[in-house]
Amino acid sequence: MRVTGRAGAGMGEPPKHHVLPKEFREWFEKRGFTGEMSIDQFCVRMERASHEAIHGGGNWKLGRKWPGEWNRMIMKALRDAEVDAGRMLTRNEVLGIVAKSMKRYDIPMTFTPWRGR
Repeated sequence: MRVTGRAGAGMGEPPKHHVLPKEFREWFEKRGFTGEMSIDQFCVRMERASHEAIHGGGNWKLGRKWPGEWNRMIMKALRDAEVDAGRMLTRNEVLGIVAKSMKRYDIPMTFTPWRGR
């Protein structure tokens, strides 16, 4: 037996995950997600299993081939909305589309800023 902290005892908070995919940071910045409204402000706490599930399981490379994978799905929805609008979406329009997807995936809309690991 050994003494451990909250995290070691399984009592730590779940890790944070970006709702707006980090790999598309530049795309979001062009639509107003900069400074105090950067994509790093739109993170949610999710258990690892839930996070892996929306990314298609434990292997993210294979998961990206699944049409329902979060990053792939959210970027398709956003790009399709821009095509329909015939212009670049505003930050609020992006957030509205993301909010609908979060509800569909049962992701709580309690945002917390990213502060690294």
